[in-house]
Amino acid sequence: MIERRVRIIAEAFHPAAGGVFRSASAAELAPQLRAYRGHRIYLFDGPHYVSTRLVQELLGLEQPPG
Repeated sequence: MIERRVRIIAEAFHPAAGGVFRSASAAELAPQLRAYRGHRIYLFDGPHYVSTRLVQELLGLEQPPG
């Protein structure tokens, strides 16, 4: 059996005015993360950790309504 060794680093930030970067929202990240479904994904947000709030929002997008 072939091992799956692909790991994807998803960048959770976008360029902002003034040459700086801002954190991406869950809505901005969701399509990118859906495209990577089935792979191990490492979410990278520049020099700081991905916020608990963003993680919770992303998890909420995966939950079926109801």
